[in-house]
Amino acid sequence: MVKKRIKRRISFLLIFCIVLTGIKLPFNATATVVNDSESEYVVYNSDDEPSLIITMKKGEITIVGKSHAATSSIRWRTKGFTITRNRINSSDTAKGYTGPGPVSDASGNGYAALMFENAARKDDKKVGDTVTTTITFSASQVEAALKDNFDDITKETTIYLHGIFETYDYDAKTDTKTVRPGKSNIKNWKDIMNAEFWGSNTLGDFKKYFNMEIEFMPAPQPNTLYYYAEDGTKLGSKELASKLPNESVSWTNESTTITKGKKSYELIGYYVTKKNDTKAKKLEEHYLKDGYTLNNIKSGSTKVRLGGMNVFLIYKAAPAITGTPTPTPKVSVTPSPVTPTPVPSATPAPSPTPIEVPESETIAASMNTPEPVGNIRADDRGAEKFTVNLGVPTTESLYTEVTSDNYLMGYELQKKVGIETYSAKVTKTYNLKWQGKDKDGVI
Repeated sequence: MVKKRIKRRISFLLIFCIVLTGIKLPFNATATVVNDSESEYVVYNSDDEPSLIITMKKGEITIVGKSHAATSSIRWRTKGFTITRNRINSSDTAKGYTGPGPVSDASGNGYAALMFENAARKDDKKVGDTVTTTITFSASQVEAALKDNFDDITKETTIYLHGIFETYDYDAKTDTKTVRPGKSNIKNWKDIMNAEFWGSNTLGDFKKYFNMEIEFMPAPQPNTLYYYAEDGTKLGSKELASKLPNESVSWTNESTTITKGKKSYELIGYYVTKKNDTKAKKLEEHYLKDGYTLNNIKSGSTKVRLGGMNVFLIYKAAPAITGTPTPTPKVSVTPSPVTPTPVPSATPAPSPTPIEVPESETIAASMNTPEPVGNIRADDRGAEKFTVNLGVPTTESLYTEVTSDNYLMGYELQKKVGIETYSAKVTKTYNLKWQGKDKDGVI
């Protein structure tokens, strides 16, 4: 009976150990606002050491990751991150694990991507078998990636980063890496889990590369005030105060008249565009003709969006002031004391009306610089199976794409001015009347 109890206890202990060994504790991660201009997201490994640190400071995003060289010939690496404003709240299962659902489930309020190959700076340092990689995206790169989907984003808005992966074959003898067909642009957790026959440690790690939470910490955005005439003539510009997104930038008591050369211009309105909008869409515009007051035009404000703002004050040419013509003098005739036919005095020639000579002017714009971009990539577009510059499998197809400006434009317009004088002969008849006295003094 005693032996039976011991066997049961040993069996129970063995089952408990097996179950405990099968439990995989979730990874530890923290999201922190470090200070007024910096936030970070840190992932810790099983030894409670940081293995991944994502920092956003004054608009820049820096990623520091530590990794150990794999022993398998089939490996994976992170190519970049997708960014969403929403968290992936859906879930999926793969190979006995539960993880986040598709990234598209979180893309409703904004979606963007940052690819490591386009980073402003990248640095690798190897100490022993540990490689520390530091990747930095500049503030302008982050702004360009977020574009219109995040143009109303504000400081400390929570955004979520999700890994973009590819798998490759590694040849240790030649130290070459060959991307595996169809495995170059993997964006979802389930897809990278099923991409290859990964070990249990690798399978458990992929989850930590999704829903990486960080507070958006932008730099103050630059803003510029421009003075322009209706005909497109630039009259000047100045920098306004730099402000954070969603703050207001203002201009105060701007000139209602501007003189350039011999021309005067009068303020009639303004409009506002985003700096990083190549189409220069007008976000707001106000003019005197629409009932807007001059005071609200010369002093105003607008809300700053990501990338900064351009404010254009618009002026129209003031009416030209012409000279006043000299009046024709009246004819004065003095009669003689005797009765002979009087002779009128000569009528002085009138002074010609002054002619204002218009100022010559040149309006020019330099020829656009074409910026063609060509790509040779693997099919299918948007889901490339391999990286072309690493090699092209003989059975795979490629596509090419070339884009550039739709047209080039440049011009130089010159206003030619001058005076041409013509002589004209005219006549005028004068009817003269006079009175005189006879010898008796009678009129």
